[in-house]
Formats: sequence, C-alpha cells, structure tokens
Amino acid sequence: MAAKRRRNALVLLLTMTGAGCVPRPSIEIANRTGKPIAIVSADKRYSATPGQAVSFPYPTGWVNVDIDGEKVFYGAPMWDQAYLKTGFFGATIRCEIYSDARIYIVKPNDPLPDDPTEYPQPDGFPLIPHAEVQ
Repeated sequence: MAAKRRRNALVLLLTMTGAGCVPRPSIEIANRTGKPIAIVSADKRYSATPGQAVSFPYPTGWVNVDIDGEKVFYGAPMWDQAYLKTGFFGATIRCEIYSDARIYIVKPNDPLPDDPTEYPQPDGFPLIPHAEVQ
C-alpha cells in the first residue's frame, strides 16, 4: 500500500513539474512599439499599452496583432528550448515587439525590458510580420 502511494505521488510530481513531458509554454510579449497593441490568438484578445507586457498560451497557428490600427500577422515558429524560462508550474517564452513590428525573443535570465536586437536570435526570430495570413 505504501509503495502504491509513493508511486502515485511520483506520478503527480512528474505531471506537475513537467518532467514527464514538454508542455506548451505561454508567451509573454512586452510592448516596445510606443503605441497600444491588441493581440488575437485562438480567438482571444489581449491588449497592452506601451511598456506593458501581455501573456497568453503559445499559439499553434497565426497570430493577429493590431498596432494602433495597423493589422499584421505572424506565424508561430517552434520554440528553442534554450529560450524557455521555466518555473514550477510551466514555462514561458519572453519576447518584445518593436515599432518596426518585428518580435524578438528575450533570453530567459534577462530582465524585461531588454534589447534583444543586441545579441543573436535563434532560428525563426525575429518574427517578421505579414500583411495577411499566408
């Protein structure tokens, strides 16, 4: 009986910490555009004023971003494990969007806001906006 409880506790711990799988992380985007933005992902709308960050589940398809009335679209690339900021209950990919509408990924241990244009980006970043879904 005690062995069964220990096994159940281990399964619960592995599930909670993500050690048994690689969960889909959330994405946090800091608004460095100088303008208000609205992000639509999976039919949900998220807003951020200049200097504010917004967080939502990492998208599996296209993301629509409205930068003060200008709509652009991004395809979601696969994330690089080296850029995951992990915590006890999940992981986050931290990014910043700039006035040129490019989205740069932020290194996990760097504080926000950061200037990711100063160091190399992984494959797929910076995200370059599209005028329409392709």
